[in-house]
Amino acid sequence: MDCDKAFDMLGLHESQKRLRIRVKPMRLLSIAVAFLLFSIPFAASAAPPRERGPCSGTALAAAGTAVARARLALAALPVKEMDTNITPQAHDAIERLKDRIQQAVRLTMSCAPGSAAPKALKAMLAANGGAHAAPATWTRDMHGRSVDYAVEAVAGRPGWVAILPTIGIECGSDTMLMLFASGGQGWREIISRRSTPLGTVADGWEGLQYAVSPRDAAGRWYLAVSRTTPWCTSAWRGLRYNFSHASSNPARPDIFFHHETGIYIGADDAGTLHAAANNFEIRHDGWSIDAAVLVRKHIEHYAIRGDHVRRTQPVALNPRDFIDEWIVSPWAEAASWSAPGGGLEKAHAGLYAGRHDPNSHVSLSFGAIRQCGNVAQIEIDPDKGAPWYFLVSGKTFFTVSAVSRRPSRSCR
Repeated sequence: MDCDKAFDMLGLHESQKRLRIRVKPMRLLSIAVAFLLFSIPFAASAAPPRERGPCSGTALAAAGTAVARARLALAALPVKEMDTNITPQAHDAIERLKDRIQQAVRLTMSCAPGSAAPKALKAMLAANGGAHAAPATWTRDMHGRSVDYAVEAVAGRPGWVAILPTIGIECGSDTMLMLFASGGQGWREIISRRSTPLGTVADGWEGLQYAVSPRDAAGRWYLAVSRTTPWCTSAWRGLRYNFSHASSNPARPDIFFHHETGIYIGADDAGTLHAAANNFEIRHDGWSIDAAVLVRKHIEHYAIRGDHVRRTQPVALNPRDFIDEWIVSPWAEAASWSAPGGGLEKAHAGLYAGRHDPNSHVSLSFGAIRQCGNVAQIEIDPDKGAPWYFLVSGKTFFTVSAVSRRPSRSCR
């Protein structure tokens, strides 16, 4: 039986599923959970749900009630309009709510049959995990306005599901990630990720994306997680991503790489991730050194060997964007994209400092781009001093071969 139909048979229409203090949630959720557990298709080897003990309707409903109470306590805290700071009281209340949500998820998954599909698991979590529409009396400026659960199959991992509980916070959201694998009659937690305690709304995990790599030759795999920083204004946000290996404790994975950069989300694009066994790539919109260009596509590609991570090409889509990336990247990375000698390291040091040192900031813009046979000449015009002319070769993997303060006569 479809879980949505089960709710309809119980008379639990959307307006009746809203959380209200006058409703007795324990009794209502107990009935719904018990009905839902029996409505989920069981594999031939799966055992029916237990009537007593930790998987009883009462126990599952109690977990949902704990989420609901933690959410009400959070929502009761005053929040000023567009206030990005998290008060100590809200800090603690958000952590309690996330704890209760993860407890509800773990209990629900420990009681769910291993054959349950993502749609059925989502319905169970909505019933057991305190996912309710916000009452109309709740104002916009608040934390905890929403608690939602997304459940989906994990690409490339048969029998794995990802559960993504999301809490609404002022000016954004904060999402957690929990991966489970079915094992016979039940589910086993593999790895879980959540934000560290929030100091500002920007510490929340919004726009969360993840990718699980295939196994490498040694049988190892990693989890890549990216997220943007919530904020009340501006389409320019922070982008943070990291790689982790599972450990004996799913809640404490081994994080072996972390990176922070900027992202432009004006096109509602939080970037795209691709995780292979030995490399990872993320592509996203971000700023350009030239204010007239403003936004360009960023490519961050990494070679991964065990716990060792090194940035490699590709780093740009075209020669112009390559020089942009070459200038703003540290020399430890840019050196491997540069021909030896020719004054490139010295030129990079001056241009890099001009972009990163507020005391010596230099504005840059692109001038003419000319072809010199198979090489492109990229002109960079600083707001102070003479232009720079870079020679760039390559079509996918680029190399800067020379730099000069004068253009080449062979370029047209």
